[in-house]
Amino acid sequence: MPFFASVEGVLTYQRPQSAIVMSTLQIWLDAANTSSWNGGATLSNLVSGKSVYNFSLVNSPTSSNVTYNGTTNRAVSFNGSTQYATPASSLLTAAQSNNWAETREYWVYWRGTAGCLTMESGTSTPDTSWFDAQASMSNQFLAYSVWQNATMTAYVVNSSMTSNSWNHIVWQHNKATNTLMAYVNGVRTYSNASVARTTPDSVAETQFYTILMAGSATNFGYGSASYMNGALGVYRWYNSILTSNQIYQNFFTEQNRFGR
Repeated sequence: MPFFASVEGVLTYQRPQSAIVMSTLQIWLDAANTSSWNGGATLSNLVSGKSVYNFSLVNSPTSSNVTYNGTTNRAVSFNGSTQYATPASSLLTAAQSNNWAETREYWVYWRGTAGCLTMESGTSTPDTSWFDAQASMSNQFLAYSVWQNATMTAYVVNSSMTSNSWNHIVWQHNKATNTLMAYVNGVRTYSNASVARTTPDSVAETQFYTILMAGSATNFGYGSASYMNGALGVYRWYNSILTSNQIYQNFFTEQNRFGR
């Protein structure tokens, strides 16, 4: 059965450190860090030695200074129709290295229009080769899915998302345990240990890309067919399942920056 946590769950966490978790971190994009983004067409990976995982910004997303709760952040702004971010290289080897245990972490400013946060693809271009939506926002809903042998099921992992605000969002799937999990603003909102995932290597596919802010023709509703109209501040990808304490540590480290 899915698990839903209350806000009070934060009180059970250990006292967090003020540092981003670095263990198993493969990708760290930060629009406010000039070492990651100088305003051009590339979001550079801040993880040392892993420039192969830089992202390309397609169709000229713009710089946006987003002010929320008295704080201003420089972010990459996407128009919700043609713009997206895509890895320069396949992530397949990194995903396979820990048996498809993934944590995807975002600071995203959602403007309220339904759209897809992440799609998976067999190439770096949306809707070419194989492709399927993974996370989306629509109305107040945050919904996740995984590819399950030609089917897509929507799992509503949070039903009270706030538009026109910064939100810290985490998508996790552990293939070994069939567990799909979600965290919003440091709190676990969903855990379902009955979500088996068909991964590219299990059907002889040779590439794996996570494309940000682009909608997918293979979708599960909840805005997952549409491009995202929003701003991306930070994206991190770990090839492991971070613990609740580690996720809250990352949220705690950056919450003041994003006005949470």
